[in-house]
Amino acid sequence: MVRLLLWVLGLSTSILFAPVLARAEQGAVAPRNRAEATKIIAGLRRVVTPNGVERLERVRINGIDQWVRSAVAIAATRSCW
Repeated sequence: MVRLLLWVLGLSTSILFAPVLARAEQGAVAPRNRAEATKIIAGLRRVVTPNGVERLERVRINGIDQWVRSAVAIAATRSCW
């Protein structure tokens, strides 16, 4: 059972990242600086579903202000009842 679960996780990961790897192999242009790279990553992490929730809050952890991002993508489902 564990082997099957690991195989399914590996397969789903491969399917999710296949477009990213294919684009990298095509010689995609790399970001020119850290700010541009951060902007690209932020865009990839954005929740784009209509029912999604995304929040960015400042919290104090051990006396240091830090930004914490929480995101939830809620799938729209229909009730069969």
